[in-house]
Amino acid sequence: MATVLVIEDDPPTRKAIRAIIEDRGHELWEASNGEEGVMLCRLLLPELVVTDIMMPVQGGIETMVDLNAIFSGVKVIAMSGHADKLELALRLGARNVFLKPLSLGALDEAVTAVLQT
Repeated sequence: MATVLVIEDDPPTRKAIRAIIEDRGHELWEASNGEEGVMLCRLLLPELVVTDIMMPVQGGIETMVDLNAIFSGVKVIAMSGHADKLELALRLGARNVFLKPLSLGALDEAVTAVLQT
């Protein structure tokens, strides 16, 4: 069982991702913005972070920069409705990216694959 942190400002999207991750037996924590997410990462040291890019308070790109500075090699899956932001997330080390609206099946496969690496 892995610890997974989901950083997403949209409650229905968080709920859908929660179902996928918990169905696989992983421990899930949630944050509604990047600032909360970074704080939880410091406490939890999750094996995987699934983050939205466009969020209030602190977005996913800034969050990835912070996480990379704090945790070497943190595993991140990024998602956004803006394809150009996903390319930047890949350059910042995201293991996988998803354009919204999400394919929950593809996200499920990506979470499993990333946690196995």
